[in-house]
Amino acid sequence: MSDLTRLVRPAQSQSEVPSSSKECHAEGIKYPSFRQLNKKSRILLSPQYLSTDQNHVYRDLAVSNKKGWFAAIQNNAGTFGAILSPLSELRQSMKEATNGTSAFTPQRTLSFSTSEPNILTFACNDSRLIVGFKSGQIIAYDTSSVFTPGSNEIPPLHVLQSSQQPLLDIIPNPNDEDPNLINLLAAVRTDGIVQLLNSSLESQGGWLASDADSTPVAGAFSFLVIL
Repeated sequence: MSDLTRLVRPAQSQSEVPSSSKECHAEGIKYPSFRQLNKKSRILLSPQYLSTDQNHVYRDLAVSNKKGWFAAIQNNAGTFGAILSPLSELRQSMKEATNGTSAFTPQRTLSFSTSEPNILTFACNDSRLIVGFKSGQIIAYDTSSVFTPGSNEIPPLHVLQSSQQPLLDIIPNPNDEDPNLINLLAAVRTDGIVQLLNSSLESQGGWLASDADSTPVAGAFSFLVIL
């Protein structure tokens, strides 16, 4: 990966920033309130338990509020896949569930045969479902295809196997206005590589750790606004 820039841990800054304190007032603050839809029942999204291997990071549920759908990793007798359905159906199933645990019937199921998935996320203004695997593989689906009911097999749009190192995270760019930023996402791996990808999973550069002290363990997109 010749397009990667080496990360160097910056030296300790000698500048001092004066601190200031201000008392915060609690009056007038409206705190959010949460309640269970059904206190006596549970909805089962996966027939078997999902892995909890501490050597891997897990993002087993992804929600697209823009599209009104969700995706969840499923383990069915050792066969892994992802189920997809509208959020409204999940909410209604929770309300209507009787005492005990009820199985959820999804609108669509994606089957994976290559490896066990451990990361789900929506990217590119929720136009892509990105799936990361323990093998280091990344695949991308078009949400306009998978956000539909049916049992027909839908192949991924793109597949990337540039590394066999496990993924720490897949981070979509949250910008939904700038076309140059919408299609970007970052993949953070355990070997200290942060790879910037576009919606076709093509490398757009990235960063590589120079030593153990500069190994990245997380990432986030930030924006600078100049007025």
